[in-house]
Amino acid sequence: MQDLIIMGAGGLAAETYEWISDYTEYNFSIIFYADFTTQEKLYDIPIVTDLSKFSDSNFKFLTAVGSPTIKDIFYNKATILNIQPCDPIYTTRSIISKSVKLKPNTMVSPNATVTARTSIGHSATIHYGCTIGHDCKIGDFFTALPGSNISGNVTIGNYVTVGANASIREKLYIADNVFIGMGSVVVKNIEESGVYVGNPAKRIKGI
Repeated sequence: MQDLIIMGAGGLAAETYEWISDYTEYNFSIIFYADFTTQEKLYDIPIVTDLSKFSDSNFKFLTAVGSPTIKDIFYNKATILNIQPCDPIYTTRSIISKSVKLKPNTMVSPNATVTARTSIGHSATIHYGCTIGHDCKIGDFFTALPGSNISGNVTIGNYVTVGANASIREKLYIADNVFIGMGSVVVKNIEESGVYVGNPAKRIKGI
């Protein structure tokens, strides 16, 4: 048995708990963490607001929040206390090629596909129905929302979110700190941080 802190107490944390419970063979003892919460439990499991008691414990952590910035904050809070990130977690319904390289604090949900020779940095969340093509290189604190599609040979920086049902054409480059909106279609390199929406995707504001 391993001990796991799911860092978050909202919708993604609930989804993550159910993915682990229903679609993996892991046997974790689980608690939830939130820096602030109005509830004491989720799924009748305690939500803690003080991580310090878990310093140097057997617990490892998995960030389960949508925002890359909050992922980063939670990641730093835990590692400063010497709480280690968990190994990558994927489900019995995830399709992950043997040559894929995943780093710690990463969750690949049911019905997500990651194909040959792709590498993904730490603290990634790959939601259900996502597809990530061959030979992609993806940075830290990445989030792919439900149904998004990333074609082969795409390079993606740190702190990037790809919105639900968005698509990225093959052989493109995406800079750090980019949010690609729901249903958007990226057909050119994105070399400046910001929010991009539409078909073709265009920058509408900075981050």
